Amino acid sequence: MAVFLTLVAGCSSGSDGPQTTPTHSADPVQAERLLVKVRALEADQCQTVAAERVVHDCARYVAQVAIATGDLRAQLAGNSAGLDAVQALQAGADAYQQNSCDASDAPVPTCTQALNAMRTALPRVETGLTTK
Repeated sequence: MAVFLTLVAGCSSGSDGPQTTPTHSADPVQAERLLVKVRALEADQCQTVAAERVVHDCARYVAQVAIATGDLRAQLAGNSAGLDAVQALQAGADAYQQNSCDASDAPVPTCTQALNAMRTALPRVETGLTTK
């Protein structure tokens, strides 16, 4: 059954461009949920606004990143580039949290570096979810 669902998940019903259904899962529903979550995180101001301007306002974003990394790691098992991206994402979230970057007196250069690590890794995670 899982093989059938994986094969069906890769099919496109039209000619709307490249297929972006996640491909690295025995559970295509979970894969799609993770892709939606990653895309929502990519739209967050902590991903799109200059890091120096929002660095102290990203605790919720970082918490969501940290929560997602376990599921992302499981989803991307067998995809070394995807797993590397998840590791970089987790390292950025850990650094942000360990340095209390949501505090107004937190070290801006250190916190900006942590935020930028996540900002760089997140599109790589999306690529891992959408490519073979």
